[in-house]
Amino acid sequence: MFITPSFYKFRNSEFIQYLIDVKKTVVQRDPQLLQIAPQTALLNEQVKAMDNVYKKQLGSTITQELEALDKLRDLAITGIRTTVEGYTYHHDTIKSNAGKLLLHSIDQYGSKIARQNYQTETTTLRNLTQDWITDPDLKIALSNLHLTEWAKELEKTNDSFNTKYLERNTEYALDSKINVTELRDNAKKSYDELINHIVAHATLTPSEEYDIVIKEINTLTEQYNILVEKRETSTDSDNTTDGDSTTEE
Repeated sequence: MFITPSFYKFRNSEFIQYLIDVKKTVVQRDPQLLQIAPQTALLNEQVKAMDNVYKKQLGSTITQELEALDKLRDLAITGIRTTVEGYTYHHDTIKSNAGKLLLHSIDQYGSKIARQNYQTETTTLRNLTQDWITDPDLKIALSNLHLTEWAKELEKTNDSFNTKYLERNTEYALDSKINVTELRDNAKKSYDELINHIVAHATLTPSEEYDIVIKEINTLTEQYNILVEKRETSTDSDNTTDGDSTTEE
């Protein structure tokens, strides 16, 4: 009867907005008439609790610093990759081979590293810069293309990002007794309870009102599922991960 939303693929912002939209849809059709007022009120309460914590996290000073560091490392890896790719066309064989070698070292982790989620990109860049340090051929290639300093700056920025990310996690733990994952679980349970009541009433006392609200929620769910499917398709083609339900980006 109801289309299942792809909750595990929803980012926190999408998860919150979807449930807000479901609640609004139900409210427009009169929860009292549909005999689901208590379930609607509980869903609204759970969504508000999650939204408040989520907004607090977005407003964190550390979050802003994270975004700045993430932008810096994105620009660095994108710039380095673009540069080495250009060198693959160089007339000097030494420079051309250096470009090809470095391009391969980057693309083995995905052609668009800057589009990976926070944790994945941190790990990828740590492994990549470690390759550049420990592999003699890659180290020489960087030197031949005068990219050693840029590579060191990328490593430094990525390390700073990881340190700041851990600081923010500590901040979240101190500031909130309930984490976002728990809040998502609670909100989903409230959603499931609401849907189950609608199904029960629609089965026992069929009416046009239930048909309409079911159709509207299904339309809404289809739109959100299509949104995340499109995003996954675009990132999969780049060998990247979009992140789980509690990660950014």
